[in-house]
Amino acid sequence: MPPSLVLIAALWLAPAVVRAQTFEATLVVNDEAPTVTSVITGGIGPFQFLFDCALDGWWNGVINTDERTAEWTCDPGVTEIRAWAWDKTTDVTMEQYLYVLEDLCGNGVVDPGEGCDDGNEDDFDECDNDCRLATCGDGIPTGLEECDDGNASNRDDCLNSCVSQLCGDGYTAFDEECDDGDTESGDGCSSECLSERDLPDPRDNDIQRASGSSCAIEAGRSTSDVWLWALGLVGALFARRSTRTGSRSARR
Repeated sequence: MPPSLVLIAALWLAPAVVRAQTFEATLVVNDEAPTVTSVITGGIGPFQFLFDCALDGWWNGVINTDERTAEWTCDPGVTEIRAWAWDKTTDVTMEQYLYVLEDLCGNGVVDPGEGCDDGNEDDFDECDNDCRLATCGDGIPTGLEECDDGNASNRDDCLNSCVSQLCGDGYTAFDEECDDGDTESGDGCSSECLSERDLPDPRDNDIQRASGSSCAIEAGRSTSDVWLWALGLVGALFARRSTRTGSRSARR
């Protein structure tokens, strides 16, 4: 058949091909990630398949192929996906399909991508409303946690172990002068976590008393020595005077 007749036949059959052309996209969620499979029935090709995983106007996946099927996997956590196809020969654009993934969180079944699912809307138990297991440091006091301030500081009212701060826990909080990890006083840090460094140590009193006794003894010894020295001086002066008086008497 001459090429011209082939072209005429193709143009004559094109409307029927276009009318028979259909587009179908299916969605499967495996291993936390949604996968879209697009299939074109009919058409001539080549084809272009586009996938929008975020519905933000940007195509995340663009596949140009002669095949009538294409597949694209979106990132985990996607809730809506748009699939689109174009027959480059017939210039037919398939209808855009919007797929809204079912929100399975809260159905009581741990589905792919969920850490837990307790089937309730309580955000303060061991499973939050996003179907994530509660963990210490997420800022939500849940389960057996006494507190959860969302930080790693041990100097505020909530320790990084999600236990309330107490005097005697060994961590010096902002409102404590000290914290030696016990509730005993007299060791430099009182049972109320107040510093005792300015208070006299009872042991110092014993030292001072011992030192005072020694000083008293030394003082006593010093006083006795002074008296003995004074008496000796007086005796020496008296003896010298007596000697002088005897000498004068002898001269007469």
